[in-house]
Amino acid sequence: MMVVEALLGAGLVLFELVGSNRSVGRAVVMPLHLVSTSVLTATLALVAWWSRPAESALPAGDRGLARGVSVALGAVLVVSAAGALTALGDTLYPVQAAALGERWAADQAASAHFLERLRILHPLLAVAASAYAWVLAGRARKRLASRAGRGFAGAVLALTALQLVVGSVNVLLSAPGWLQVLHLFVASALWIGLVLLRTEAAEPRTRAA
Repeated sequence: MMVVEALLGAGLVLFELVGSNRSVGRAVVMPLHLVSTSVLTATLALVAWWSRPAESALPAGDRGLARGVSVALGAVLVVSAAGALTALGDTLYPVQAAALGERWAADQAASAHFLERLRILHPLLAVAASAYAWVLAGRARKRLASRAGRGFAGAVLALTALQLVVGSVNVLLSAPGWLQVLHLFVASALWIGLVLLRTEAAEPRTRAA
């Protein structure tokens, strides 16, 4: 995954998919780059978690719940890809400070670039994915027996709520750069929490709480 990351990053530079480039190619590579980063982050998190020795007398895993978290992980990747497109649109076409209705009308105008028209996609997908992750994490906190599993479920609950707040403020403040960075940081933490919740649900490494 480090090699893939390096190749995608090099491609962005070598094909000049940077700066003011508004091509479809850049709109394709940017989400791929973020998805690649997410997979690399998941790999590092799993390596760190699996390097810990497993405890004794482990409870049974919950395969059904693990499959549900896998769906949530896929949904987060889709939301992240849409977020990369939104961030690219915000960079090339900065959001004007105005009422939400006026901004939406401007984004959907006939003269708007396709990146501006896609701006609405990310928040809609994010709300749907957050609702699913919230319900799933609440269920996991009740059903999982392992200490770590319940802890990861609690972290996902807290981070999902925090991400919704940060994302909402980001929209209301017309996506300032510093808040986009915070938004991405919380998204990364939520992603790691879901990855670890999934592996602990499938094959617990800690004793029952």
